[in-house]
Amino acid sequence: MRYLIKNATILNGEDLLKGQDLLIQNNVLEKIGPSLEDTSAKEIIGKDLWVFHGFCDIGAQVKDPGFEHLEDIHSLQRTAGSGGYTQVAVFPNTNPAIHSKAEVKYIANSQDNKIPCRLSTIGAVTRDSLGVDIAEMMEMNEAGAVAFSDGRKSIQIGGVMMRALLYVKSFGGLVINRPEDASLFHEPQMHEGLTSTSLGMRGQAGIAEELFLERDLSLLEYTDSKLLVYGLSSAKSVARVRAAKQAGLKVSASVCIWNLIFTDKDLEGFDPNYKLKPMLRSESDRRALIEGLRDGTIEHIVSNHDAYDAEDKKLEFPYAEFGAIGLQTMLSAYDTYLSEEIDLSVFINALCRNNRALLQLDALELRQGMPVEINVFDRGQTWDYNAASNTSKCDNSPLFLRELKTKHILTIN
Repeated sequence: MRYLIKNATILNGEDLLKGQDLLIQNNVLEKIGPSLEDTSAKEIIGKDLWVFHGFCDIGAQVKDPGFEHLEDIHSLQRTAGSGGYTQVAVFPNTNPAIHSKAEVKYIANSQDNKIPCRLSTIGAVTRDSLGVDIAEMMEMNEAGAVAFSDGRKSIQIGGVMMRALLYVKSFGGLVINRPEDASLFHEPQMHEGLTSTSLGMRGQAGIAEELFLERDLSLLEYTDSKLLVYGLSSAKSVARVRAAKQAGLKVSASVCIWNLIFTDKDLEGFDPNYKLKPMLRSESDRRALIEGLRDGTIEHIVSNHDAYDAEDKKLEFPYAEFGAIGLQTMLSAYDTYLSEEIDLSVFINALCRNNRALLQLDALELRQGMPVEINVFDRGQTWDYNAASNTSKCDNSPLFLRELKTKHILTIN
């Protein structure tokens, strides 16, 4: 396909190029500059076109094999591509779990190459992601796994976590873990605070995250390995990661998009689409997460994409599953809710450059004669996020049925 993208603003790192045209043939950049013409190309025009390097996500949930009715490989590729993603590293919580080279190869070989988003795999640390027996991480690494985690299941046993950190050192691998001590609070439904008390809901205080984080950072220091803390949600956690970075630990931290936008007060209406892990916490926690992004303590923004249908989600709040989809709406969520609080270049780098670097993917650049991984958005258009525009198999999003800023136009890979 031949495209001519007209009068676009290109964000490349911190640099802005305005009023640029891009001529692209079969995913290769032929020309870039102002006032290009080509009658044979499909012309892409808009009110306020922006071009970004393709986004990269860490830890989206693919439900294939085992739960294909919720989100199969192709539907995850489609919904990610329609949100501007060209690379998504998926968590291993399938059935069977991605805990051997066979499952890694299944994900790699089952993709639709016509969709502009590619999926890579995060192999399980333990067999079936049960947190007990170490999986064959070496074999999965050789088969193409980009990191290792038990995904939505935190590794509760300290000895298992320590062995995992030691294991991946032999090949320079990365362990990803959610900081949540499941033993402290019984069946929590939301953040413990004034809102949970007023609603009569069982809460989980930030200490469940903070104690677990302290354990993982101590093990990281002992093993001298590499760790991504997945989904910070509390102010004290941000401060602890900041101190760990200053001490020289090889630690990175991510934040889920919803924790940057919403707080526990958004659960006052008992909408299960706000029932999420990590928990939505207080406004002061939310502000600390934003400050962590600004100063580089938090380098990664993730969608935490996790699809559930009506049988799992459209229930009374205590019975609904935790989780929301988020790949398709990432940039729209930023422009609708966060653009006045977080600089655009900080946000985009946390979606693209930083995530790719952590997963040891090649850095992206725009050079004539070279293949491109880009997306195009019209920041001058709004769109309705509804059943007609949704590209996931499920609709469990806090933004569903809302008008959002910034419309996706095109993803090329």
